[in-house]
Amino acid sequence: MNWKRAGRRVGLAVAAMAVVAALGPILAVEGLYRYGVRSVGEMPSPPEVRASPEVLRALWDESGDREFVVEPKWPWDLLRWFERGRRVNGERSTTRAARLWLQQRNLAGGRILRWHLRYAATSVWLSRHWTAAQLAQERYDLEYFGRDAFGLEEAAAKYFCKWPEELAPSELALLLGVLASPGAYSPDLYPEAALKRRTYVLGRLVELGLVSPEESEREGRCPLGVVPAGSCLVPPGPRESRPATDRPR
Repeated sequence: MNWKRAGRRVGLAVAAMAVVAALGPILAVEGLYRYGVRSVGEMPSPPEVRASPEVLRALWDESGDREFVVEPKWPWDLLRWFERGRRVNGERSTTRAARLWLQQRNLAGGRILRWHLRYAATSVWLSRHWTAAQLAQERYDLEYFGRDAFGLEEAAAKYFCKWPEELAPSELALLLGVLASPGAYSPDLYPEAALKRRTYVLGRLVELGLVSPEESEREGRCPLGVVPAGSCLVPPGPRESRPATDRPR
């Protein structure tokens, strides 16, 4: 027997097995990603960015993401989801936008495995095709704020009879605070909890440079100021027909 040749063959076999062991999980996840994309069908088109940069930045921060930029994810990045504390910037916003988009199109139901594959695949796809502003705009349009209000425009109207651009910093902070838990931070049911959450969000707005410390302190002394539920029109009148001097404060 040619022991040298046999040893070479064994070495090649071991090397091949090592390659398969290394690439196997990656190829498997790539296959699951492609299945998830196919089950979604047509992937989402990015929304038109209409909200102000300041509001979008505040929404981005509310999600827990810090830098206003999306780090693209790849299918094999899904393996990291089993490791606690390992997230890339923009991951929370992409996963949230993916969930909202799937729910709006009635793709969130069905079998649990298929739902999770759709959710993960859409999140990865969004991170590679949408900007941070577009992801924040999707949340601006679709997030639930309580009072049967979906999107910040409805929320501003139903809580304050205003358009979002008319909101005072304390009012915007209240709505951003509600997002964390519309039930637990409802100003109608738990005004003290809503006030504490508003104070926290105002502090975050100061750290982001969107509100000055003096303005935050002044706004923090304001009452919650929400109107009774059901007392406002939605939307609260055409923007063009409301001069600045006539806008509610």
